[in-house]
Amino acid sequence: MSDRPENGIPEEYTKPFSEPTDARETEAAKKLADAIFILPLTVDDKVNLILTRAGLKPASNLDIVISTRDEEGKKEHINVQQLEEIMDLIKQSGLPHVIAEKQITDEKSITEDNEEKPYHRERIEVLIARTTQELERLQAALESGSDEQIGQALGFPEGAIQAFLGKKPALDLKSLPEAMLKSDAMLFSSPTLSAENWQEEVRVGKRNGEFIKKIAPKVYEEYRNVMLNSSLFEKG
Repeated sequence: MSDRPENGIPEEYTKPFSEPTDARETEAAKKLADAIFILPLTVDDKVNLILTRAGLKPASNLDIVISTRDEEGKKEHINVQQLEEIMDLIKQSGLPHVIAEKQITDEKSITEDNEEKPYHRERIEVLIARTTQELERLQAALESGSDEQIGQALGFPEGAIQAFLGKKPALDLKSLPEAMLKSDAMLFSSPTLSAENWQEEVRVGKRNGEFIKKIAPKVYEEYRNVMLNSSLFEKG
């Protein structure tokens, strides 16, 4: 690995990658990105849809939240027309997919006072993949309940999976300079990375961030803003 420059980002993470997919896949992902930007999907789902359509992820698990209900009442996140538009988009994407039945699940959030607040969530799970085989692999992994198999089916780097499982030491993010923490290489990577091989694992994040920035700049900015305002990469 190269010496760390003053801004804290190693040189290999500032060099541009070559075009990661062929022209047809890139154009298909661009059309999808243009269509989904205005839809009320989470930015994670937007990014995963684009990367899967572009062939940069083998499969993705989309969690489409329709509404939530707590003691203060019901909050609608997606109306009937918007849900139909989302489902039509997925069906027309050309990706093998499985759309599950609508579910209502019991969840808990943590308040600022560190108290648990129960709520109900109305949601639909959608599985998408590059190929039928990769879709079947994700389905089998989810049915098995194995975090290792699920991580592999979703395309996470093997070292990152092992670190998440506690089988390998995880990288201490607080040991990295702030500039590196806020780089695309980190923000678009797995939230858990291995201590021994994180430099290679974040190359996936670097590639993905660069691709999203190129074909869906508004989604790119939305994702970065969400990540920078989360607690995952805070340096305390």
